Amino acid sequence: MQDRFLSSAARVRNRKSAAALADPLRRRIVLACVPQERTVGGLATAWDTDLKRLHYHVITLAKLGLLTVSGHRRRAGRTTKLYRASAPAFFVPVEFAVESPSATLALQMQESLVAARRRADGGFLYHLDDKGEPKMRTVAFSKSGDATAETWRVLALPENDARQLSKQIAAVLNSYAGRSGGGWLVHFALCPSKLPRARRRTP
Repeated sequence: MQDRFLSSAARVRNRKSAAALADPLRRRIVLACVPQERTVGGLATAWDTDLKRLHYHVITLAKLGLLTVSGHRRRAGRTTKLYRASAPAFFVPVEFAVESPSATLALQMQESLVAARRRADGGFLYHLDDKGEPKMRTVAFSKSGDATAETWRVLALPENDARQLSKQIAAVLNSYAGRSGGGWLVHFALCPSKLPRARRRTP
């Protein structure tokens, strides 16, 4: 089955454009200009973002060719530019991907988690479970606070179970998509662990 997004994507051919698309705000600007023309002021109002900051990013994206000036709108004696994405989708080859698109989001998540911990009344508990496996968990002594959470597990799984777990987590995240409310950053990753594990004793 043909991927309609991939088939319509413009191929990014330089590191600067790849880096711009890896930045969450700049990527959001470009993709917001795919379905319709946008003005900088319109984006700033819709996202409650500083106009000067947004204008700087839009100009940079236009210089990189990710946005194009598609027209002009005259209001109150002033002419404002209308911007549109230069393609309906963008494909960044690995060779031009200076960093993973998730790197900036990972930093944002880490900063948010650190800030939440500073507000919380608790800490971290390290111990061995009943089977002698090392464990780490967050301990909160007060019930106040927001829903910020971080969970880590080192699991002994066959590869088929790991694939099934990945599908189940993805299904849970997808079940919450499309809802309204505050913005929450959610990340799920599943990869082989390099931590040593004790061999299971056979009876």
